[in-house]
Amino acid sequence: MIPIPTRVILISTLLISSVGASLVNAQTPPERLNWEVTRKSDTAQNVNTLDRQQAQTRGTQLLEQAGQLLEQGTVQSQAQAIANYEQALKIWQDIGERSQEASTLLSLGTVYYLQSNNQKALDYFNQGLIIRREIKDSLGEAVALTSVANAYSNLGQKQKAIDFYNQALQLFRAQGKHSLEASVLHTMGNVYSNLGQTQLSLNAYSQALAIQRTESDRKAQAETLTSLGRAYANLGENQKAVESLNQALALQRAENDLPGQADTLTIVGTLYMALGETQLSLESFNQALELRRAAEGTLSGIALAFNRTQQALTLSGMSGIYRSLGQPEKAIASYDRALELLRSAGDLRNTAEILNQVSFLYDELGEKQKALDSLNAALAIQQQVKDLPRAAFTLGNLGGIYLSLGEPQKALDAYNQARELQQQVGDVAGEASTLKSIAQLYSSLGDYQFSVDTYNQALSLFRTVGDRAREAQ
Repeated sequence: MIPIPTRVILISTLLISSVGASLVNAQTPPERLNWEVTRKSDTAQNVNTLDRQQAQTRGTQLLEQAGQLLEQGTVQSQAQAIANYEQALKIWQDIGERSQEASTLLSLGTVYYLQSNNQKALDYFNQGLIIRREIKDSLGEAVALTSVANAYSNLGQKQKAIDFYNQALQLFRAQGKHSLEASVLHTMGNVYSNLGQTQLSLNAYSQALAIQRTESDRKAQAETLTSLGRAYANLGENQKAVESLNQALALQRAENDLPGQADTLTIVGTLYMALGETQLSLESFNQALELRRAAEGTLSGIALAFNRTQQALTLSGMSGIYRSLGQPEKAIASYDRALELLRSAGDLRNTAEILNQVSFLYDELGEKQKALDSLNAALAIQQQVKDLPRAAFTLGNLGGIYLSLGEPQKALDAYNQARELQQQVGDVAGEASTLKSIAQLYSSLGDYQFSVDTYNQALSLFRTVGDRAREAQ
């Protein structure tokens, strides 16, 4: 197997969670999947017909305005959309419109999801799910389950996400909603890929592709073929990867799907990078950038923000190549442009990820203070949006920098904070890695007994999650 470098896996992972494979993402908020499942309830008490009609009209207006505000894709418009949804929610609750109440709760969750506030999004998604179950709206329940799963995935609770995706999958199958079934399978493939369970990932993608071919959904087929190509690349099956990616490109060119072509070319660039073909990799990334820039003039609001996020992630991949070529100035310039695009898109989560990448470069250059500044900026964002798994990752990186600066107490503080967050979110493998770092720190200080005890704790956790490779280390 030819491993794809960590920086490229990060790009692919972030791309995965952003493209059309996911039922709930920056382009496809849950409320748009609810169009066929919204029903009206006549259970309200003590509200006369005229007042009820007026309330319904006002609630509908608020929802329409919120949708228009979301299309603007700015932080301010999202805040205004939240206010509209909250007003509409109160109206539906007052007049007993349970289906509309559920839809609005899911819409609120979607806005927080777009803002990377996954815990708050999850709270709203769960409330919407409860109502959908109460009113026996099976299709609406499946949509809500998918939203819940996406939130858990972003919170780092991947197995919980898989459990909810499976529940949604069963309901979509029962309803005969094959395109949505395929979309869930694709998303599950993405999660399995993130977990390193490549064979399960391939199985899910293959099932999705078979359905999409039956449905003659060429755009979705191309997306799945792109994901298959990435999975084969992760397995080192490069010929199969190239075949899948070329099939995807052919479909996307036939459909004149510029964003889709850009996605696939980014994966092609990733594959070339893993093979050490840096020039071919840069050419693929540049082609992807040109396509995304060409599409900008036709986009606005959320779609434009999404496009800029993808440009930023491609630029991050190019920075990785420049780093490997010993061209730090070009790498920094690409990172700076990526950060500029992410900030214009209001994408806090990926801004924090790129800041982590920037810190690695500054660390390599021996500019420790700049590395610390980048990590602290990333941590502030992750704490703001309550992205606890990634905040723990950043704290671990901070610990490493402090240790290299000869500040073991600050390193230990960072590691302990990381471990606390990992315990909160149930990240056993992450906690084991942090314990290993703490053990190494104590060993360097000459406290060998405490180091051995801590290594044993780490070993126990690695065994718990079945990580034989890390256990052997």
